[in-house]
Order: sequence, then C-alpha cells, then structure tokens
Amino acid sequence: LIIILLLVEFVSFYFVIKTMNGIRIWIAAEDYWTKQQKNAHNALQQYGTTFDEFYYNQIPGFLSSYMGDHNARLEMEKPDMNYEYARKELILGGIHPEDTADAIFIFRWFRNIYYIDRAVYYWSTADTKIEDFIAVSQQLHAIISSPLDKNDPHAQEKKTAEIASLVQQSNVL
Repeated sequence: LIIILLLVEFVSFYFVIKTMNGIRIWIAAEDYWTKQQKNAHNALQQYGTTFDEFYYNQIPGFLSSYMGDHNARLEMEKPDMNYEYARKELILGGIHPEDTADAIFIFRWFRNIYYIDRAVYYWSTADTKIEDFIAVSQQLHAIISSPLDKNDPHAQEKKTAEIASLVQQSNVL
C-alpha cells in the first residue's frame, strides 16, 4: 500500500512540476514576444522618421518570433499535430529547445480551459494585428523607396503626409 501511495505521489508531483514548468515557459514566451513586437514597432518608427533602411531591415528579425509562435499555435490546434514541426516553430518563436515538450504539453492538455482559451483567443487576435502591422510596414517601405514625381510641386508634402499616416497606423496597431 505504501508503494502505491508513493507511486501516486510521485506521478502527481511529476505532473505538477511539468505543469508549473509549462506555465513558466509560456509566461517567458509572452514576455519575449511582447519585447520583439515593441522592437519591431520602434524600428518602424525610426524608419518612418529617418528613412534609414537599417531600421526597416531589422523588422523581419524582430517579427520572426511572431511567425514561429503563429505557426506553432496553428499546428498545436490540429487534432493530428505534427510534433516536430510544432517544436521547430516554438524554437523559432524563442522557446528553448529543452522547453518545447512542456510548452506543447500545456497547450494540448489545457487548451479548452476557459482562461487558456481566452489567452489563445487574444493570441490569435494579436496575430491579425501583427499581419496588419506587416502590411503597414511594407506600404511605408514602398512609399519611402519610391521617387518623387518631379512634375508634381506638392509631391513631397503628399509623401510626408502618407508617411505620417502610416506611422500613426502603426501606433494604433
């Protein structure tokens, strides 16, 4: 009887440790994602004021964590998830390779709990906003890269207004 109780305790302890570690991983991943999103936004702001390509070229690197997390979430939502693909995408999203198993465990086991479901809802909503942000950054790049119409005396004013509008849109996003 004592051996059975010890075994039950061990299994329970293992499950609790695995769950707590998975929660820690997701909190750290959200923190990393948020910082990368802010870095992308700051780079876009700098690009919109300096027109320096250096800042524009930083944006994809900052958003690579978004792509990894986005692809991993979509894969983990599937009933027949490809574990290795989800793992690879989580790593791209900034999760340490040794932590991916617990991250997947938490997502798959607790996905339908109300507060986890709400978090995933907000995650997917944020994905849409990031897609909009990427579109704004591409539009901004197209405008900054395009030459002025020499036949239009107001071309510079129009270009400046379009740039300001897109930078404002990025602030809202």
